Amino acid sequence: MKTTVLIICGSEFKYNVAGASRAWHIATELNNLDIVTLVVTKKAQRDSITGKNIIAVNPLFNVGLFGNLLFLIQISSAVIRILFSTKIGKVIVRGPWLSPLFILFKFLHKDIIYDFHGYGHKEKIVQGSKMFAKIVAPFDWLALKLSDHVLVIREELRQDLPSEFQKKALLLPNGVDLEEFTAIDNRTILARYVLPEGKLLVGFIGNWEAWVAIEDMLESAQYFDDNIKIVIIGEGRKFKEYKLAYPSILFTGRIPHIDTIALLKTMAVCICPYSTVLIAKNKSYRKVLEYLAAGKPIVSSNAKSRESFLKEGENTLIYDAGHPEDLAAKVKTILNDAKLYHKMSCTNLDLAKQFSWKEVINRSGLVELLH
Repeated sequence: MKTTVLIICGSEFKYNVAGASRAWHIATELNNLDIVTLVVTKKAQRDSITGKNIIAVNPLFNVGLFGNLLFLIQISSAVIRILFSTKIGKVIVRGPWLSPLFILFKFLHKDIIYDFHGYGHKEKIVQGSKMFAKIVAPFDWLALKLSDHVLVIREELRQDLPSEFQKKALLLPNGVDLEEFTAIDNRTILARYVLPEGKLLVGFIGNWEAWVAIEDMLESAQYFDDNIKIVIIGEGRKFKEYKLAYPSILFTGRIPHIDTIALLKTMAVCICPYSTVLIAKNKSYRKVLEYLAAGKPIVSSNAKSRESFLKEGENTLIYDAGHPEDLAAKVKTILNDAKLYHKMSCTNLDLAKQFSWKEVINRSGLVELLH
């Protein structure tokens, strides 16, 4: 009898949540390789990912610390039922606050693979939640200490680990679902979001954190002519304030993933406005991979934390962070040079193939580990 891999993800299970999307794609690829994989997760209130190998737990109370603790009890109960009804071999866990379950896995002699996307307590500090950071810190340590293997999304993140944990780390970056960009029909998307036809769209997708200098994009609007429209998909700090202050910019807020991809396909140029002040080693470049898969030229800031595959003049132009006029100038350079535009588009489409989920999982060594 084959053993089953169990993936536990505490995020709402929908495509536009990075952790949930990652767990789903890993599970899908493993099942395609005949490695039976189940996912236990939090049921999303809308746009939820569904499937026969998904066990979605509906949270009884979805707000605050009490809601998180209650859901921990709920998902733990679901996991325990599975452990005693299914032959589970290895467990992949996403989220440090699930680390109390590791004690149970150790007792039952289950191999634990921790999908580490950065120290939760450090992220809370950056977000200004120092009190919550103190609560999260012990869970960060416990998850790393008790895990048998650690998956990291970036090499910088592996280097940031203590040496005892680096030895058990595997690099498994985020990937991109290339089929999404061929299956979506984007002909009606402009009308759905009241976007004018005939304008060139310059866009950003993602929920911006403190290390995203979204202000660079907002201020760049004054340097564009009427034929260019800035589109920002997602939410972040000061969302409502910025939406009122910049009426010429389209803020979509959080929208269904299928609409995000459709809007992305209509864009002319995409922006990576990383801050040079705050550097996030746990930063996921999921949005950038989607830019590649859509074949879009990219304008990125000169932040040192930008992706290594963004090459000046090849698939991106670099602007000086904090200088929105330079951002606008680089966008115009691409739009006014058809040869450069075509080169960047083709380069990114070809580069995206290296980051399909199938490719990144095969390169990671995860499949061999599970076998």
